[in-house]
Amino acid sequence: MNLSWQKKLFIFAILTSIIPLFISGYVMISMTDEELKSSTNNELISTTGAVAGELNNLLLNTWLAPLEIVKSGLENPSLGPAEKEALLNSIVKNVEGFVYTGVYFEMSPGDFQNALSAFKPSSNTAISVNTPEYRGAIGGVPEDIVKMLEKKSESGMAYILSDPRYNQNIQTWLMECIVDIKISGAPRGILIARINLNDFFARLRNNPFNKTGKLYIINGEGENIASEGKENLSQLKIVQDIKTLIAQKLRSNGVTSYETPDGQVKVASFSFPENLDWVVFAEKDEDVAYATVDKMTFTLWVLVALGLFVGIGGALVSGGVISQPIRKLRNIAETISSGNFDVEVEYKANDAIGTLGNTLVSMAHSLKESFKKIALQNKELEEYSKTLEIKVEERTIELKDKNTELEKTLIQLKETQAQLVMQQKLASLGALTAGIAHEIKNPLNFVNNFAKLTTGLVDELHEEIDRVKTDPAKIDAGYLEEIFGDIKTNVTKIGEHGARADNIVKGMLEHSRGDTGEFQMTDLNGLLAESLDNGYNAVKNNRSGFLCELKKTFDSSIEKININPQTFSRVMVNIFENAFYAMFKKGEAKGSGYKPELELITKKSGEEVEIRIKDNGTGIPQSVIDKVFEPFFTTKPTGEGTGLGLSLSYDIITQIHKGKLSVASVEGESTEFIITIPVS
Repeated sequence: MNLSWQKKLFIFAILTSIIPLFISGYVMISMTDEELKSSTNNELISTTGAVAGELNNLLLNTWLAPLEIVKSGLENPSLGPAEKEALLNSIVKNVEGFVYTGVYFEMSPGDFQNALSAFKPSSNTAISVNTPEYRGAIGGVPEDIVKMLEKKSESGMAYILSDPRYNQNIQTWLMECIVDIKISGAPRGILIARINLNDFFARLRNNPFNKTGKLYIINGEGENIASEGKENLSQLKIVQDIKTLIAQKLRSNGVTSYETPDGQVKVASFSFPENLDWVVFAEKDEDVAYATVDKMTFTLWVLVALGLFVGIGGALVSGGVISQPIRKLRNIAETISSGNFDVEVEYKANDAIGTLGNTLVSMAHSLKESFKKIALQNKELEEYSKTLEIKVEERTIELKDKNTELEKTLIQLKETQAQLVMQQKLASLGALTAGIAHEIKNPLNFVNNFAKLTTGLVDELHEEIDRVKTDPAKIDAGYLEEIFGDIKTNVTKIGEHGARADNIVKGMLEHSRGDTGEFQMTDLNGLLAESLDNGYNAVKNNRSGFLCELKKTFDSSIEKININPQTFSRVMVNIFENAFYAMFKKGEAKGSGYKPELELITKKSGEEVEIRIKDNGTGIPQSVIDKVFEPFFTTKPTGEGTGLGLSLSYDIITQIHKGKLSVASVEGESTEFIITIPVS
């Protein structure tokens, strides 16, 4: 697909705004969905756990603990009948829920006779404690006493509880708790406590969970003992599973979903009281339980869609604004390439683009002056040639034929010279213009992209501010912090890529100035050692875990030599950085089996000093090794190199220090740079 760079810029900007937003939105929605469902499940298990905990507390602390005290008193031979009866009356009077306690002895199998009894007055003022109706309702042994005692013997527990039942006559929920008592010389004895559960079941009915769901207490037969008619729920698969857990004495709390026989989907949880063969069971319709989840998911998708729309719009608008000055610079470069050097730049901003535009204008003016000088020199040459021809004709007519050939050769030479000069200037101009455009394009693309993203974030911030203005209580500090964090990140990236464009321009200026600095007598070996150590420390700080063996072999006969230490250090830093980069990349590909090594050797040979820097990194392909000293050429990915380091190093060695710089490499194995400079 042959698209213009403007369209590619727009497509890239739109994709870079859509993809992260879509991915983050999808992840946020998924996480929110899971968190909300988890919150609903936690509400279910918390509700059943609280009821189960209350039952445990009532059983152990409110009911059994007082009964143990009464049992000890009844079995104490030092207490008389009156004292024991007073003990029964005291526990009925003072223990919450106790309405009756009685001591019974088994005179024959299944025949229990009452020895002592104590009644608590009815909370219903219409029913007197002394009436046979009330005493008959709360006194006596349970009808299934034999079955209860058999179950108690089978379980080996010190007590047995009956299922709660509702007595319509006295409008009371009742339950029996039975413990054995042993009195010397007496038949088998039991202590029966009848407990009023009205308050507990009132709290169960008024539990806030019942507004949107239902709470049950299930016994081992699958019956809801919290209902007056003991509703049997065994037809439900989940209740069948609960019955199995009760029968096997397994107490595994949990949350699950199930489908009722009429097709309704329920979300339920169950919790086991530790000392009872009951299960606290809570259920909700799945639609009700997860209504908040569906609503929040829909809202988040709407917000993501709105964000995508705003991001695309912002990318289109800001892309057009930012790309306009770049198009103008491209037109100026095309005008210069066509030979018209009278150009001006309308973009006057003090940034990288403005600097590039001013550089293009300055270059055009310089080229115009150069062409004028060339034209003048050619004219002078033509005049001199004509004068020479006349003199030759006058002096040597016999050499007329040779003069004719010389004239033809001279004309061809002048034409060739003009063509070569023109081609060289235009080639230099084209290469420089293309290099500048290519190198400056990448950071500007990133600047454009992050600027578009920032515009989108600012729009989102305005929307949030407008929303908060209407209802300050809805302010979402976390969301605002996220937007400001994204804006800060984008601005930082714009600064980084703007700095990179600035570094490219600075590198071009340094390349063109060829700063020579000052020459001074310098300890070459010390300078090289210091540059290597500094470069190695820098790469270790920037690339965590990178280690390299440094081998230094210095010729001790090399005394101080006259060099420019500032520019020479710059050369060494460039070469060392490239070596460490190549070894780091090879280490990433090879893994732990690869050991980076860098060898630095100095050697004096006559009036010259030779410096060799060899690494065992990735090497340089032979297809591009002849280009390594050309401006803007680099093998590194975009953003990791400007392509000016080795070009600048070559100029420093060959032009400033009058030396030589060459490179030899075996692809995939090693690279060696060789520097030769004169001693004096």
